[in-house]
Amino acid sequence: MMKVSADAKVIPLPMFSIRNTNSAAEATVWAVAVDVTGYHEIYAKVVLGLTWNAADDLLTVKLQQCTSAAAAGAKDLTTVGSGATYGYDSDTPLDALTNSVVLEANTQDMDAEGGFKYLRVYAATTSNTGTDEVYGVLILYNARDKYAQREGAASAGVTMYVDTSPAVD
Repeated sequence: MMKVSADAKVIPLPMFSIRNTNSAAEATVWAVAVDVTGYHEIYAKVVLGLTWNAADDLLTVKLQQCTSAAAAGAKDLTTVGSGATYGYDSDTPLDALTNSVVLEANTQDMDAEGGFKYLRVYAATTSNTGTDEVYGVLILYNARDKYAQREGAASAGVTMYVDTSPAVD
């Protein structure tokens, strides 16, 4: 069970039309790789958006490890293939509104010695018709140093932490 707390890093992946490979969202968010240094676990979810055309298929969804935030040297961390056992099964791809795929990985599976400390979510398809939107989220969690990876120091009007702990007099 994934437990997300203040040490987790949550990166929303905004909706964009996957058919338009030059969209601003893809170029500025989906194509960008995130530094995973300091975390153990990776969780990503990709969802077919409200305008998905059921005649089309989402053919590729994977996590890629990279050597820079610009996604240099991108190579697959998860797999895609025909009848894939532990990866995205391209024989039975997502093809309907709100279908989703969950991707999970450990940072220890990345090639850190080779300089791969960045990760991105990759989604692609070919020959789709109309507007086929996808969106998602990338969550890094289980930080090695819980306090160091905390999102930010509490600051009035900027960052606020709320929990169910009872007040202390």
